[in-house]
Amino acid sequence: MRALRNANEQTLTETARLSGWSRQRLGNAEEGREAATLEMVEWYEEAFEGLGSLRSFYRMVEAERRARDPRRRRRSDIVLPGEASPDAVSYPADRVVFLGDLTIPDATIVRPGQEFEKTWAIQNGGQTTWSDRWLRRQDSGSDLEALASTDRIKIPDTSPGGSIQLSVRFTTPHTRVAQVALSTWRIADNDGRLFFPDVYTHGCTCVVIVVPDPDFERLITGPATSADRLEVVRVPPRIVVRPREPFFCTWTVRNVGPMSWQGYELERIGPAVAPGTMRSSKRLPLPETGPGATCEIALACWGSGVEGTSTATFRLKSAADHTVTGGPLTCNVVVERIHRHRGVNDST
Repeated sequence: MRALRNANEQTLTETARLSGWSRQRLGNAEEGREAATLEMVEWYEEAFEGLGSLRSFYRMVEAERRARDPRRRRRSDIVLPGEASPDAVSYPADRVVFLGDLTIPDATIVRPGQEFEKTWAIQNGGQTTWSDRWLRRQDSGSDLEALASTDRIKIPDTSPGGSIQLSVRFTTPHTRVAQVALSTWRIADNDGRLFFPDVYTHGCTCVVIVVPDPDFERLITGPATSADRLEVVRVPPRIVVRPREPFFCTWTVRNVGPMSWQGYELERIGPAVAPGTMRSSKRLPLPETGPGATCEIALACWGSGVEGTSTATFRLKSAADHTVTGGPLTCNVVVERIHRHRGVNDST
């Protein structure tokens, strides 16, 4: 909630005034000291153009809360067939290491009804051989707004130190409005009991932004007849950061159209609140740039709190909300708790 509000550059005091909830109540909900209500989530969605991302996150948190409390857990929340148990399985010598997203970085923009395959890489970092384990979907795939997929996939037997790749095929919802679609997966045994409940909070996540036509063309490529064009001169290199670490994403673009850029902005396509997505401002004003001139764009960003690869997509737009053709601009970041590679933000 706070990330969505900050992305829209709204203060907590102003949000309280507009929403009718007290500043203390909203602050407690944003900080997690009190549970947010569905009405609160819906208000934030509408006020800050969440595209369903906050709603999806709320559903995921509620489902996990029910899974941890058998008294609140309904049978309809059980994805696996049979008598799945919410009890977690814990072995001192058992450990999982998330290595990364190999395909479809979080916040990738896709079309409605599009099929794609998401692949994660994980490692057995413990001393126990994995056998009879599954990667199990934690959210409901039956909702019209949800990604469609199978309920679970088999994890091959994996010895300590071994690395594996796990792939799931998804189909995006047939939506008429832009929205965020989210799916979360956790390791479970044959009875549905979850492994690593505390250190593997979100598990493997898939977060995509579904943008239908004609919004896809308007936001991503711009109108075909537009004379307002850009040329990307330099793109941000691969960036590796720690969870929630700040960094700058920098592009150099050239105005190759006939008009001067006055009052133009860099605008993020889609929100930045779902697990696995980097944080940034929603808009950044551009300096005036004449035809043939170059412009450097430096956007302050923050890594997410979830390890993995994510992307953020931006467009250049005019004061009349016309997309400058030649884009979009993208920024890719890898979040690792311990750096395995050097990122451009490392100073030594």
